[in-house]
Amino acid sequence: MRKLAPLLRRKLKKRPRGKPFPLGNTFGVQHRFKPGNRANPGGRPSFAEVGKAARAWFAAKVPGDPYERTGAEVTVEMLGTQILRGDRAAAAELIDRAEGRPAQALHVSSDTDPLTELCKLMAEEGRRAGPPILQEEGNGRNSDANGDEAQ
Repeated sequence: MRKLAPLLRRKLKKRPRGKPFPLGNTFGVQHRFKPGNRANPGGRPSFAEVGKAARAWFAAKVPGDPYERTGAEVTVEMLGTQILRGDRAAAAELIDRAEGRPAQALHVSSDTDPLTELCKLMAEEGRRAGPPILQEEGNGRNSDANGDEAQ
């Protein structure tokens, strides 16, 4: 029977994916970055076009509204009526928007390392259990002191 351990330990050579470009490749030269050019010097824009449109709609007066409310006011009123009907998701959404999401509770303790704690617990359990019981070599079945097989 072949031993698999040496085969598993051997590092597999990584092969290149796809067909390599030939030397002196000029494909896409006009689109490559020029020396000294950064990819995105201005960074990501602060908000996208959809965000701009949403802000404009929330700030504008709703046409035909007898109270001349803004889009934001109408949206809050709609959420309020859903809350009164018992919609818990609408309540959570309104509270999150008004007060901000609550901070997530995160317990961080720098006293000890979790691995150290685990090792201590394992050692303590080992002391409580006593020394390990070694089985005699045999047919792999459990047997009692008389040599009778356990049922």
